[in-house]
Amino acid sequence: MKKTRFSEEQMVKILREADAAPVAEVAKRHGISDVTICAWRKRLSAGSGGCEASSADRAGEREAQEAVGRA
Repeated sequence: MKKTRFSEEQMVKILREADAAPVAEVAKRHGISDVTICAWRKRLSAGSGGCEASSADRAGEREAQEAVGRA
């Protein structure tokens, strides 16, 4: 089994930060992706949902803007 980089306590702390600040900002600060935060939220919340569609939409828009900036 693969060892995780963050303990469960650290994941919870990061998720609480993401509740108070933009997910993308928190993810960048900790060197993880927005999707990782959504996966943790889904895994640790035991069925009460993951990230809202709006978070995923914002992440997709940001990736598209970065791709345009590189071109």
